[in-house]
Amino acid sequence: MLGAGPATPDAQRGGFDLWDDEGPGHIAVEAHAPQAWDAGLAGRGHAVRRSTQAIDHGFGHAQIIEVNDGVLAGVADHRSLDGAASGY
Repeated sequence: MLGAGPATPDAQRGGFDLWDDEGPGHIAVEAHAPQAWDAGLAGRGHAVRRSTQAIDHGFGHAQIIEVNDGVLAGVADHRSLDGAASGY
């Protein structure tokens, strides 16, 4: 999540620095995201590529399980088309 803060500290760019080696070298932004995100990320030194597809299956493949006092809570991003959260 962009609002979660930097993944690794980078004082010069002040943001994500995840792709030092073999990564894509850019940040992909979904088509429906606010346009201001592009400028904000580019202003922090990131190469930004906005998806041209209204529904882009390159995004949204997150599944999360939280354990809190022995209680499980789960969520799956509906865009992945194959994720589900279920319990018993």
